[in-house]
Amino acid sequence: MQFLSQNDGPARLVLWVSNTQAATSNGAEHCLGQWLRATYGGGYVGLGLALGQGSYAAENPAGQWVATPLETPPPGSYEAWLRTGLPAFFLSLHKLELTEANAWLFQQQLLRDAGSRQTRHQFGLHDLRGAFDGLVFLRDSTPAHFLP
Repeated sequence: MQFLSQNDGPARLVLWVSNTQAATSNGAEHCLGQWLRATYGGGYVGLGLALGQGSYAAENPAGQWVATPLETPPPGSYEAWLRTGLPAFFLSLHKLELTEANAWLFQQQLLRDAGSRQTRHQFGLHDLRGAFDGLVFLRDSTPAHFLP
């Protein structure tokens, strides 16, 4: 990204990584999002991804990319709260102010952390508002298809 910005001039780039890596703040663990925020300041917008149901593409222990089922969001997780019936939406967290109705967004809760490899534990604790500028929610997920 630095090479592109230094050699090709100003542009926009979408980087697709797990929630753990996209986060601008992730506790003691240093992640890509923290580095991008430190390097690009407000030029980096960290977006989280929440998925309601379906599957995603992940590498299995044999090194094959396969459709992997999403675990059902546990009660009290961000995904459980966000399952409102809407097929998709964007939630801006950047300037969100605390109210009684949205207090759950200000609390550390489980958020899906599925990445490129299959895992037995798809959820981890996150401070949603502290970690991301916004959140994309998709009710239904299908695995990415790789180009030949």
